[in-house]
Amino acid sequence: MDVKQRLLAVAGGFGYLTHAPVGRSEAAWDAFRREPVSIVVVGYAVGLILAGIITLPIPATMMGFVFPLTIVVLIGISHLDGVADCGDAVVAHGETEKKRDILKDTATGVGGIVAVGLVILGLGTAGVALTEIKTQTAIWIVLTAEVGAKLSMAILACIGSSAHEGLGSALTSMSRPVESLYPLLGTVPVILVSAVPYVSLLIIGVIVLTTAVIYRWANQTFGGISGDIFGASNEIARVTGLQVGILLVSAGV
Repeated sequence: MDVKQRLLAVAGGFGYLTHAPVGRSEAAWDAFRREPVSIVVVGYAVGLILAGIITLPIPATMMGFVFPLTIVVLIGISHLDGVADCGDAVVAHGETEKKRDILKDTATGVGGIVAVGLVILGLGTAGVALTEIKTQTAIWIVLTAEVGAKLSMAILACIGSSAHEGLGSALTSMSRPVESLYPLLGTVPVILVSAVPYVSLLIIGVIVLTTAVIYRWANQTFGGISGDIFGASNEIARVTGLQVGILLVSAGV
């Protein structure tokens, strides 16, 4: 893929993963799904914006609201919809086909409400905690967690197979497992340049392990990866990265 196509892939990543008014063409979408590393590139941009929000001189309790609100404004609620659908599937009884139907169901049950609530709670408490640690450290935790969240999606796109026709198949059909190396290498800068490199490395490591758990669960539960799984992995990985980073700093790592 030449430079022009790679830039188009990144634009497509912004068009698909954020509310940015770019990359909405069919050509950008096709380039994006052929280049999973572009997902990680978007993570750097979104992470820098979120890191800037963390530096605002506002009360900690207000940051607990502003931080998750900013994520919704930048990215939307499509990923949270994936969290809700997966939450409903977790508590549902039945075979694979029934659980696949739950992912397509527009209604949200108690499992979905609880799942989304836990994600929002995780983001809100992270926002509060980040204001109480050294600003430079908080910036790197936020940036690393966002890059890691996008890494989670990129890995699933490379190693996963689709549960059914749809967004999942559109992404997983274009990449091979070996190509997951490129998104992984894409996280190296955030580790090497980090003010807290060991914390950033551990955040990425934990997110990779979290992604492996999601991958295994999705295959066992639905028979593969779907669009909802992609969205849920992004949200779960972000919250996990933030909370692990805060925990490590609090523990003096």
